[in-house]
Amino acid sequence: MFKRFLLSAALLPVVCTGAVPLGNFSTAAPWVVNDSEKRNQSLTPHSLPGTGEKGLKLVWDGYAFPYAELHLRKPLPLPADFRQGSVSLRLRLPARAPVRSVSLRLVDATGEIFQYQLRTLPPAEAKTLTVDYPVNLAESKNSSWGGNNDKKFDLPVALKGFSIDFERESGAGEALFLGFEAAAKTPAASAADSIRLEIETGNPVHVLTPEKADQLRLSLRNTGSVRFRGEAEAVFEDFFGRTFAEKLPSIDLAAGEVMTCPIRKQLPASGHWDVRLRLRTGDGEVTKKRSFASFKPAGPTPGRAEGFLWGISSHPQLHPAQVQKLEALAAALVGAKVVREDVYWHRVQPARGQWDFRSFDQTAAIFAEQGIELQAILCYCAPWAARDPGAKRPDKAEPEPEAWKTFCREMAKRYRGKVRFWEVWNEPDVTPFSGISSASYAKMMLNAYNAVKAGNPDARVLTGGFATLANHPMLREPGYQENALKLGKGGYDIHAYHEHGDYPHFVRMVEERFLPMRKRAGVTEPWWANETALTSSGGNEKPQALALCKKLIYAWSRGAIGYNWYDLRNDGDDPNHGEHNYGMLTRDFYPKPVYTVYNTLTTLFGGKEFVRQFDGGEGEWLFLFRDGGEMALAAWSENGGLLPVIVRTDAVSAEAVDLMNNSRPVEIHDGRILLEIGSVPVTLRLKGATRTEFAGNPVRLESADIALPGKTYRFAAKLTNPLDEPAEFALEFRAPAGFRPEKTQRRITVPAGKTVELACELRADETLRPAFGVPVSLTADYRLSGDTVKGSIAMPVRVAQVVPQGATAGRAPDFTLAHRRQVRELFTGDPSRGHLLWKGPRDLSGRVSLGTEGANLLLLVHVTDNIHCQPERGANTWMGDNVQFALELPGRKDAWEFGLTRLADGSPEVWCWNAPEGFAPASAARGIALATSRKGTETVYRAKIPFETLGLTPELLKKGFRFNLLINDNDGGGRQGWISIAPGIGERKDPSQFPFVIFD
Repeated sequence: MFKRFLLSAALLPVVCTGAVPLGNFSTAAPWVVNDSEKRNQSLTPHSLPGTGEKGLKLVWDGYAFPYAELHLRKPLPLPADFRQGSVSLRLRLPARAPVRSVSLRLVDATGEIFQYQLRTLPPAEAKTLTVDYPVNLAESKNSSWGGNNDKKFDLPVALKGFSIDFERESGAGEALFLGFEAAAKTPAASAADSIRLEIETGNPVHVLTPEKADQLRLSLRNTGSVRFRGEAEAVFEDFFGRTFAEKLPSIDLAAGEVMTCPIRKQLPASGHWDVRLRLRTGDGEVTKKRSFASFKPAGPTPGRAEGFLWGISSHPQLHPAQVQKLEALAAALVGAKVVREDVYWHRVQPARGQWDFRSFDQTAAIFAEQGIELQAILCYCAPWAARDPGAKRPDKAEPEPEAWKTFCREMAKRYRGKVRFWEVWNEPDVTPFSGISSASYAKMMLNAYNAVKAGNPDARVLTGGFATLANHPMLREPGYQENALKLGKGGYDIHAYHEHGDYPHFVRMVEERFLPMRKRAGVTEPWWANETALTSSGGNEKPQALALCKKLIYAWSRGAIGYNWYDLRNDGDDPNHGEHNYGMLTRDFYPKPVYTVYNTLTTLFGGKEFVRQFDGGEGEWLFLFRDGGEMALAAWSENGGLLPVIVRTDAVSAEAVDLMNNSRPVEIHDGRILLEIGSVPVTLRLKGATRTEFAGNPVRLESADIALPGKTYRFAAKLTNPLDEPAEFALEFRAPAGFRPEKTQRRITVPAGKTVELACELRADETLRPAFGVPVSLTADYRLSGDTVKGSIAMPVRVAQVVPQGATAGRAPDFTLAHRRQVRELFTGDPSRGHLLWKGPRDLSGRVSLGTEGANLLLLVHVTDNIHCQPERGANTWMGDNVQFALELPGRKDAWEFGLTRLADGSPEVWCWNAPEGFAPASAARGIALATSRKGTETVYRAKIPFETLGLTPELLKKGFRFNLLINDNDGGGRQGWISIAPGIGERKDPSQFPFVIFD
């Protein structure tokens, strides 16, 4: 059954003034379908069966293009008094139409186009729908382009048209458009939501530089139609959670007035700052949020990039010149020297023999003004140049060879001395960007190489940035990258590779697949991580910032000659949409933490060279860099807790620098430094150093055991004496709850420069039950002879969930998902979506049972969810109500990740997003038998999974494996969050955080 979806409206009470019909679709004359021939789309008059109501039928081919745009030849003005309200669209969709969303497009007086996108549920049967789009012309709207692109409506405003998105490669589809109307609303008086908050820093990209430290101001604009009176307080929070508050003067703003409030308090530290403005009136409190960055910019710097290539990916040509200038400034301030951008063949050469370089000329010039060079992508196929004229997606098709060579040669020739780096296509190995086989792509690459060199012998040619080496369901063919590299040998100077995702995933892919693949293929050319990042969707801005630092430093250590973050700005406004949230800044140029981290990295490591990685313990990452005047050690630990590190050096002085570029002095004792490292990277800056060595960890806790109820848990304390004389270690172990004894004290003397291993043990209580998501840690306080080396170290204790073999019925569930700590909400900072926040187990909860039946693994999930909504199919089912589960089996490279879904029509579906090496995701999904049912507010998922599908054996059941599961929640307004057994499956993929399961 179709549900009507509304965009989140403002919190103001409103009074409807009645709907005004704007028009209908009785004739095709006023309407046009953009690029209808190229996209294989058509628009014809049609009558609604039964009623005879006239409309326009839009027909499309999902193989040719993933969306259609239906625009008025002459935009239709909204009613003159319309300022806030809704625009409604009536259309008819056939049963199970593969439609993802239907969008409204408005255009303002400057020609700026504003898009309102609403996701739709495919109806189980043919149905006439009404889709409502709440509109407030007083609010800024980030989903816009063209015109002055200021994200604000300039009156008058008119209806531009509609767009409709459908499933990729979904084949033929249709929709019947019937009519549309506008309903104006009058805001109630005195509402805090009419106050727009802006941050003023004396800089258009909201960077507060040291010379303008006194220019920090908050600007409050009343965008409503009535006077606003109230009190306000601004709360400032830095990257590490430290806060301070400043009370603002009383606010008294008439409609349209602006109030500027200087911030009197000095910022206690540099870096990223979030600002929450609390507005209080007699009606309650409303919070507005903005951000800014405070740092000394690393750029702009003159000259072209030398040494390690600091890059960013962006799409500047999609925006007008004034926006491109802001992008160039934003990139330059943080020290970027290269920006990766598409050429867009069809734009440069719209027809054979016709050339138009104006767009790329402009962009190259704008970025050159800031000392940035473009890394140009030669893509995609101009439709007229497709080798197969009947290709369903001509822009992603293999081009005719001579036309392709001419295009590549002319680009290199024209931009000689301006563009050095030419990339041959983008992600040719995955279906969204390529319909080209690896063998055909290799020939394309060889042709491009020779053509580019003919146009500019000094140019550097990159392979297309290959997307991934994971078992991705959208890979064009197995082994695509390796085959293309072998067949295209001699057709590239640089090997380009992407691999989005978090740091553990990136390391696994590079170590286990990428580097061995390069060796097998005989690739000796350098490689460039020229598009790799992590989305911040779901409020994950801090993990995104950590990922930049860790992935860039690691890639550099593995031979990468450069690193491009993707991308400069967010591509959209949906906080839950992964593709919308890769940016370093928001669409309106407000910085995210990752932007400041980039500046810190270029400041600390720009001009340096990589020396070596020290061989620390498991999960311990230590990378040494140097230049003529100092050494820098980037360090962090993936083990949880703090880990002490001893460094030997001849440095004159030392300081520890955090990710926000705040430094503190570090003492050097007889050439030794004690540095504590954790999950957040820190850089040890060693002034005047010519020698730096890793001298080990004075104390390290290790265990290969899994804690089981009533059993002994064994661990070891490795003690290393970094001194030149024997030292006594004094230790006090503090056991986690559920273990005995609670405290143990030990003393032991360790010879100079030696390591001693101390065997220790605890006993787990019979009643021990893991509370997944709550860290269980063993802590040791330590002190060496005297007080020169002392501190505290923690080690996570892995507690297993013991599962009885056999049926799942008749016993308590193995996992219960009903606690606040297990919930991840995506809209906690958005007051207008407060109704979507978790309200307790009746809102969303689950009970999970594992079992066995013969050679099958059983999974039973009871989900309590007040509303079941699943608008998606296939790979996107995580965006609706469904179950995701993952397993990591011993000895396997990479983890399994599956989705269990009850679709909108009630049918079950299994999807596999990821599979270990040697397994095919699609065939694994087909091997799972799933049954679902829904009664009241409970949905039940019953899955039977053959052992052979997973590579599971009875021996592995007893040995144990890692397992995790989450339940996605969508009540009709998009994915609003999830509840999971433990971390590591929702925000980022980290199997080390999965519960350990043993079958008894």
